[in-house]
Amino acid sequence: MNENMNICDLNASLFKEVALDLQKKGGFLKLKAAAEELCEVDLDTHSKGSRTESEMLLILLGDFGCDVSTLLYLLDKCELWSTICLIKTEPIRLVRDLHTEELWSALGSKVHLSCEATSYPPPTYQWFKDEGEIPGSTLPDYEIDDLKPSDVGSYYCSIGQKGNLSANLRTRSTQIEIIPQKPVITRQPRLLQDEEGKRILIEAQGWPPLYYQWYQNGIPMGKMTHVSILKVTNENMDGQTYSCLVSNAEGNVKSEDLEISSTVDNPRSCLFFAREKVALLVGNSEYKSHPPLISAYHDVVTLTENLERLSFRVMALSNLSLSEMKNAVQLVAKHIVEGAYVVFYYGGHGFNFYGNDYLLPVDAPPNGVYKSSDSIDKDEIIAMLSNAKPRLLTVLLDTCRKSPTEEQNPYLHSERPRTYRYEPERNLIVGFATTAHLSAFGFSNQNNGIFVGYLKKRIRNHVSVRQLLMEVQHDFLRDPNAATHLQMPYISNNLAEELSLTDPIEKKSASNLDPFWDGIHQFPDPQIFLLENGGRVVVTYLRQSNCLLNGLEMILDCEKIMTGLLVRSSSQDVALTHEVVGSQDGSLVCKILVSHLQKLTDPLIITISTSNEDGSEGRPLVTINVGLPLISSLKLYANIL
Repeated sequence: MNENMNICDLNASLFKEVALDLQKKGGFLKLKAAAEELCEVDLDTHSKGSRTESEMLLILLGDFGCDVSTLLYLLDKCELWSTICLIKTEPIRLVRDLHTEELWSALGSKVHLSCEATSYPPPTYQWFKDEGEIPGSTLPDYEIDDLKPSDVGSYYCSIGQKGNLSANLRTRSTQIEIIPQKPVITRQPRLLQDEEGKRILIEAQGWPPLYYQWYQNGIPMGKMTHVSILKVTNENMDGQTYSCLVSNAEGNVKSEDLEISSTVDNPRSCLFFAREKVALLVGNSEYKSHPPLISAYHDVVTLTENLERLSFRVMALSNLSLSEMKNAVQLVAKHIVEGAYVVFYYGGHGFNFYGNDYLLPVDAPPNGVYKSSDSIDKDEIIAMLSNAKPRLLTVLLDTCRKSPTEEQNPYLHSERPRTYRYEPERNLIVGFATTAHLSAFGFSNQNNGIFVGYLKKRIRNHVSVRQLLMEVQHDFLRDPNAATHLQMPYISNNLAEELSLTDPIEKKSASNLDPFWDGIHQFPDPQIFLLENGGRVVVTYLRQSNCLLNGLEMILDCEKIMTGLLVRSSSQDVALTHEVVGSQDGSLVCKILVSHLQKLTDPLIITISTSNEDGSEGRPLVTINVGLPLISSLKLYANIL
């Protein structure tokens, strides 16, 4: 079109279209005001005959010698883009595209995206992220001032044309990614208290996304998650030490310890102090030649939870053979500090013979065949633990104390029991779940046995251990349950002081127990595996039931995996089970239980593969080197004694 043409010489149909468009949305008034300013006259645009106001305005402008270029100037000034598009358009031309398909930047850095286009009327810009419009981003440049994980995604700019809804041009897409960075702790754990309660908070940064594994006294608290805040209560804060391992696929970093002073009112706290507090708990439930005892396992779990709250360092074990039981006692005895408070608990099968009490390991021969040498004598345990000179030695025996007759077990009567001697120290109290010649029972509707069922209700009371066991005796008397009248707890003690399991530990100092304790609580670090399909497998390690040191729970959070899994172990010495415990959003959670770690002779390797529909092994996913975790480092199977 000749822009020097007088506007009155426009094609009649175009003239009509321009006038009609000006009549819309007040365009006529804007153009009239701009024209009057330019011509410095008042324009009488009242409609005459069939002529509209817009047509009269165009005619008057033509009479003043207005050409097409001047009209375009006025329309541009008034931003009447749709009208301009009727007269003149130049298509969108991309002058500068996004320069890369992938842009890697550091976390917290500034990111700049830019494009440029020309057109007439002028181009418009709208930025998108992951196909979603970014509100307010309508300039040729788009900036991210502080790159965050939420900024990761695919970006492009959609370029349009003012006044022309059909015109559109899209730039290439740029995928913004964060440069991988090992976790860095920017603020160490601290305790916060507000209207939401008490919380421990840690601050860290790194990429890929961070996972947080919280520890209480060196023991993992639940599985690894993306949550950097730990909710706590007075009950589980009392004199505890907290720390956090921050991990991602690039590595991990351990925080400093946060020690929290006791917040529990203990009226006895100034009476007596322990140099250290240690407990060895053994629950034998799965016997080779004897009936299973389900409550023995649950009783150990219950006592572990309660004793750890009393600041005891607990070695909780299950299903030990004779040599493993003896080795466990001997190793603990070697690493007890003089003046410590010590608890030994046994739950499982046992018997009484000529006034001695014997505890049966899981590999004991059947009834009628076993001998005293196939078991461990209570006095042998007391003798080993007494050699360390503890200030308080509490022995709790939750086992039957019936005495087999010679007719019932001639092998037992054919052997002369060995005698174990130790020097009495006025520090010993023995709590029997039942008296001699009677059995010990479990509740029919509860996981715990009757003895621990009562003990757990009182064990954290601020009373002497002697008073504690006497109160448990009284609980049996008051209970209408018929079984409690067939089971009579018995106490034997030579205590000279009214010591309590709740007594505090004197100011901590380095002791020969620390390296030993650190070793048996050595967990593999949480691990993160990246998969070929873009998913990941996050592995968290816990004690079995958050309690046992010869059982390991592996929690696998598997992203972008919805098939079944096959799990294989490199060792025949351990027992391995697994189950899928949850699945959603294209992911699943799998729990692997590794039992009998005390039998592990070589580092444990776990292989995870997908499972085909016919149950056969599919493609391999990850190989996990578990090593020799927890109690396996002690080699209890070896001849330690």
